[in-house]
Amino acid sequence: MSYSVSLPDDSLHSYDGAKKPPLQPKEQHSDTETTNFEDNWMPSPLVLNCPPGLEYLTKIDKFFVNKKHDPLESENKYLIKNDLAQKVYTAVEKYDKCCMICCNTTRPFDIKVFDFQEREVLNFNRPLGCQSCWCPCCLQSVKVTASGTLCGFIKQSWRPFSPKFRICDATGKTVLLIKGPCDITYILTKFKVLSCDGKTEVGHVSAYLASIIPKQLPNDHFSISFPMDLDFNIKAVLLAASILIDCLFYKSAQRNHASPAFEAGFEAGHCFAMCMMH
Repeated sequence: MSYSVSLPDDSLHSYDGAKKPPLQPKEQHSDTETTNFEDNWMPSPLVLNCPPGLEYLTKIDKFFVNKKHDPLESENKYLIKNDLAQKVYTAVEKYDKCCMICCNTTRPFDIKVFDFQEREVLNFNRPLGCQSCWCPCCLQSVKVTASGTLCGFIKQSWRPFSPKFRICDATGKTVLLIKGPCDITYILTKFKVLSCDGKTEVGHVSAYLASIIPKQLPNDHFSISFPMDLDFNIKAVLLAASILIDCLFYKSAQRNHASPAFEAGFEAGHCFAMCMMH
């Protein structure tokens, strides 16, 4: 399951804000480490002046993510691979069962991402929020950090009919957009990754809604593609965005048989509680 997006030459300037900085770290003479990795881990590129564990991102333009829910341990586990099916990262979200029951997909989370040495290399932190058009003041946001250094943010934009997220750099500037379809009940839901002006598609998130077809799922539950020449910090934010999208829109499959009245009542009640907390 490999996805790529062909960009015309005259469109490459459209995502300049998300590209590598001009003074990109120089690689050493050897392209990758010579260490042998067991269990099919991706060899780590040798890159200078890069946060530990993010060297992989300089050589990646796609992520494929397998999600496993362990209710006994109260955690979600993620296996993150490249397009050669090599392991790149693992990630873990530990949650409070009460919060999961009450808030479900809009719960706050703190996801830790680890490399093959089990070092924490990335952290995705999301406060309690809401995804409903009834509550534009409490929309989703995620902060992405690497070894304590800020990589960027994901900020949801208010839209009444279809989801939209802004991918922001460490200064808060919007460098990419992610837009989803109006109907998110399909087996395969595609979200477009767009340039900041919304005119050029530079990648996409493809998320399988697991509870619809649990016996027919591919090995990869969702994936994200993007240009190879993006800044590795923005690639880290896009990885967080793919997990956020999976988390948010898994709800649609779980409650796809709910009546419109129930949906409206649930969202209105949740949004009222959110507004009372702010």
